[in-house]
Amino acid sequence: MSTSSSAWLEQFQLCLQCQNLALFQQLWANDALEDAPFLSAADFFQTCLELGDAIRLGEEERLNEHQLLVEVEFYLGQNERYNDSLWLLLVEEAAGLKIWAAAESAAAEALKMLGTEQEEESEKIIDLPLAEEEVSDFLSHFEQLLTEEDMPGLEARCCSKAFNHNLAGPGGLAVEEFCRLRALYRWSLQAWPDYATEFKEEKALLLPISCNHPQAARYNRELLLLLIYQDEWKILGIGAELREMRHLFLSFKQGLLVKR
Repeated sequence: MSTSSSAWLEQFQLCLQCQNLALFQQLWANDALEDAPFLSAADFFQTCLELGDAIRLGEEERLNEHQLLVEVEFYLGQNERYNDSLWLLLVEEAAGLKIWAAAESAAAEALKMLGTEQEEESEKIIDLPLAEEEVSDFLSHFEQLLTEEDMPGLEARCCSKAFNHNLAGPGGLAVEEFCRLRALYRWSLQAWPDYATEFKEEKALLLPISCNHPQAARYNRELLLLLIYQDEWKILGIGAELREMRHLFLSFKQGLLVKR
């Protein structure tokens, strides 16, 4: 383990012990702070707090002279049994090591790939190929298909498996199930494009939507719609948890999607 990463770990542990998000954000590169490819600073901070307060650095790999891929291990209890880990892509800046990207353990290879591309991509912004009005057109068509309960049409607007299977973890819905619930609860849909998250390194968009019941507020839902551009927008998943949706996106990138 390098001296620089050891000193960085002390700062990392101090931030978590103080439960100070503002202090923790100082460990992040400015470009990655709020729009990280995997977990934002706030999401990662909350995940670390949930995992426990016993921390050490695990595997470490220097990708080049400016980038370091490190594993952060967490454990609970007296037996010091390690029960989870997260991965960080660190970049060396004038102020020392900074977090460029953070992800759960399955993302290690993706972070390594990101590290090889980061120097080139940091000099330019990769724009999504479609304008905002085209996303709006997709949503209008999607709502029309839902209203008509056009199952073949909905399936055509989904990525493979997303129509029939929930790919977004425990908080997610298959598109087919979403259509059934919409009809059952007579939901009216509202999208919030101003709060959408663009995955700048990919043609993908995480879009919040509100599902509102006309009388019973207890049936209202706030969900996330993950859209992937493959010559046209297609639905990859519908879910309620940001972490699950980011996992889904990562699995899609790595070609690891499985039926759940």
